[in-house]
Amino acid sequence: NQEKKFINQETDNFQGKYIHYNANNGKVVTLNNTEKGIVTIYDASMNAETSFEVGALNPVNGKNVCISDNEYIYVCKGQNGFVIYDYNGNKVGGSKKSANGVDVDDKYIYLAAGDGLAVLDKNATYVDKDGNTYNYKNAMSVYVHTDGTLFISDSDNARVLRADIDGNLIDTYKVPVSPLIPKDFVFKPLKSVMDSHGYLYV
Repeated sequence: NQEKKFINQETDNFQGKYIHYNANNGKVVTLNNTEKGIVTIYDASMNAETSFEVGALNPVNGKNVCISDNEYIYVCKGQNGFVIYDYNGNKVGGSKKSANGVDVDDKYIYLAAGDGLAVLDKNATYVDKDGNTYNYKNAMSVYVHTDGTLFISDSDNARVLRADIDGNLIDTYKVPVSPLIPKDFVFKPLKSVMDSHGYLYV
């Protein structure tokens, strides 16, 4: 029923380039595909509660993304950086560094920053030992698995990387060999996630 209501709302001017559902608090957060970068928060019944601007997205049709936890909303604005807001629309932090994708856990923010993977604390302060991004060139997105490992979509190198919190490589996933995949298939992973059974979705 929730899914059906969500689809009906979407066809009835429910706008959002990127949509994130927080199962813990029942909130749905959307990032609208406009130059102003409008975030809208919906309750569990899909009624709009709050809407606010986060600033221009660059490019407008780029890899801008948003995600939320129980306290904050995290928004990537492409070349215009990364911002953190509370649920009342108050800006509480951010970074001017280009941001393609984001994921969070209880302690850290994992940012796919275009020129590498950055790990920040919840105050948006870089926490890697040298104050620099990890050496994952052109990371397109990052996903934090329940075991604490990171899945990094390395689009330019046609692979998904699995690493630990210190940036040490654990595994590499390239295009699978299968008769169902054409020989001329271009494998450029933009996002990846692993389910509880160990299946990787790219």
